[in-house]
Amino acid sequence: MAAPKTPAKPAVRNLRPLLAVGAYIFTATLITLWLSGPGLRQVLGYSLLLALGFVAFLGSLLVLYYAPISPNLKLALGLVILVFLLPTMGVQNTFLLEVATQVGIFAALALGLNIVVGFAGLLDLGYVAFYAVGAYLWAIVGSNQGNIAFNTDIFPLAPVWFFPFLLIAVGVAAMTGILLGLPVLRLRGDYLAIVTLAFGEVIRVVVNNLDK
Repeated sequence: MAAPKTPAKPAVRNLRPLLAVGAYIFTATLITLWLSGPGLRQVLGYSLLLALGFVAFLGSLLVLYYAPISPNLKLALGLVILVFLLPTMGVQNTFLLEVATQVGIFAALALGLNIVVGFAGLLDLGYVAFYAVGAYLWAIVGSNQGNIAFNTDIFPLAPVWFFPFLLIAVGVAAMTGILLGLPVLRLRGDYLAIVTLAFGEVIRVVVNNLDK
């Protein structure tokens, strides 16, 4: 006797998580855009309301991450949020885009530190120095400090050079990490922490004295 067939789930039920996530993103976006308008800036508690609305909007990424939908849909909606909705808010209120940029930078730093300390088990106290190498590279060539550091008059570079320097900064930071890693490859524990902490201080002192 053939086993009874399991009834298929209705397609509408499968769409419910997607519709719920879409409704949340749409609502949070509308609220944040409305609060970003110039007409509400004189309202009492405007800054708090804007902050809460923007946090709710950024929370849509967390909601999207845990939503029971396919990875492809998560990727598509995430790209819509980061590539379209967030820049739209940045045009409306540049402060929001600046905050989101800072959040992204520190989130990337936290993920990288989790790889070094969490997965590899290396106590790296100078991890931020590699970030500083790339950041200071553009800060120097993108400002008049480059003329002082390199004794020339071709700086600052045009803003369009920022995007190529994203890749250049990654390469320079990676090479710096390799050069530091070769001599301290066998160190562990407190010894590695001391070396990396000293390296972080070396980067700070060198950059602060480039104009000397």
